[in-house]
Amino acid sequence: MNPDMKVYLTTITINGTYDWIKPGMSAKAEILVDHLNDVTYVPIQAVGPSEGKQVCYVVHGLKSEQREVEIGQFNDDFLEIKKGLKEGEKVLLRAPESGEPETGEKKPGSDNKGKPRPAEKSAPPNAQPPGKA
Repeated sequence: MNPDMKVYLTTITINGTYDWIKPGMSAKAEILVDHLNDVTYVPIQAVGPSEGKQVCYVVHGLKSEQREVEIGQFNDDFLEIKKGLKEGEKVLLRAPESGEPETGEKKPGSDNKGKPRPAEKSAPPNAQPPGKA
């Protein structure tokens, strides 16, 4: 059981009768309150406050640019971006810290001769998403 999951006692009404529905049964449900079509959205952690404005960091090569955005609707995972970003632009999931590349990428190490070592791939080519085997 997920400790972050909220459980609410709820009464629902089902039109009609079904042999497989019994009194006192429990159910897991997702309640959709809205559906947004053709919107730009980013992970919720990609946007944060800065000087009273909502901003994100847009990637340009190895640099990033702080950009003000106007947010719309959101859920636990994503924010709608009404203004400030174009579809396809890449954003950082957090503000870059001093001493790290602005894109938030880890600096590649070096071999024992001081030569740069190529960055490693983040996952093997046949990796499955978490929870999938």
